This record gives sequence, C-alpha cells and structure tokens, in this order.
Amino acid sequence: LNISLTMDFTNYQKQVDEWIKQYKVGYFSPLEIMAQLTEEQGELAEAIKKNDHDNIEEELAGVLFPVICLANSQDINLPLTNKKSSVSLSSESSITYGLFLELSKYSGMISRELSHLFGHKKKKETEHTEGLVVAMNELVNQVEYIADSYSINIDVAFEKHMNKLYHRDNNRWEKVK
Repeated sequence: LNISLTMDFTNYQKQVDEWIKQYKVGYFSPLEIMAQLTEEQGELAEAIKKNDHDNIEEELAGVLFPVICLANSQDINLPLTNKKSSVSLSSESSITYGLFLELSKYSGMISRELSHLFGHKKKKETEHTEGLVVAMNELVNQVEYIADSYSINIDVAFEKHMNKLYHRDNNRWEKVK
C-alpha cells in the first residue's frame, strides 16, 4: 500500500468538541468511551466481513469518533504521522484483514492503557508502556489505511457521521442552556 494520510484532526477534534459541549453530560469517562470504540470496531468487522462498502465507510467514521472523544477528553492532539502501512499481503481481502487486525491490536493497546490509567488493572513494573497517544495515533492510521483500501474518502465519511449525530442524536441528552 502506498498511502498518503489526509485526515485533518485539528478540524475533526474541533467539530467533535463543539458537538459534545452542547450537552450537559459532556464527555463520557475514558472507560465508557473505550466501550463505544469496541462497539464501533465490532460493527466495522461485520461490515468488512459482508464487504458492505457503504457500511464500511460509516463504521470507519464511527471508529474515529470515540477515539477523537478520548483525545479531546484527555487534552491530546492527534497529529498523524505520515507513514506507510506495514501490512503487505497478496490479495485485497488479505490486506483489509491484515489492516483490521492491526486496528484491533491498537484498540487493545488503548484499552490496556485506559485500564491502567482509569481502571483497576494497573500495569506491572516490568510491563512495556506503548502509551495512550502512540496507540491512538496508530489506530487512526489503520482507519486511514482501510479507507484507502476501499477508496473511501474519510473526510466525507466523517462529515456524514457528524451530520448523522446532529440529526439523530440532537435531542438525546439534555442541552446546555
């Protein structure tokens, strides 16, 4: 894969922050956000399994949303590194499968970091620390790689996702007055 990353996280993070701040509930706890990420990742897996292009587009943006919520809630800026995927498999389906496995690996790393930082499962002194920012950055790289493998414009997908939130979830929580 030869991929040039184009996601504008400054803009994405600003859009998500503006949407969240209109509600009294604000950002959910990091562990609740991780549960949302896991749910979206499962939906992405199902869409990839069915090779449902439209749903893959929607679920990729769905995966990005909780990662951005987590970044915003922890005051983390998500500048992407512009690098090539390390996945090199023979067929298109193998590439997508490999990319999804990488996404899952980094999702697990995020979960481990959050369990250490906010949960009851602290790391052992000998346990290697990848770091929350590194794992989040790598996960969003995988989202971009998967989008590229399906010729999905992630900027368009993210805009569709935000529009859905503004319409579907407009009255879901009590608004700030």
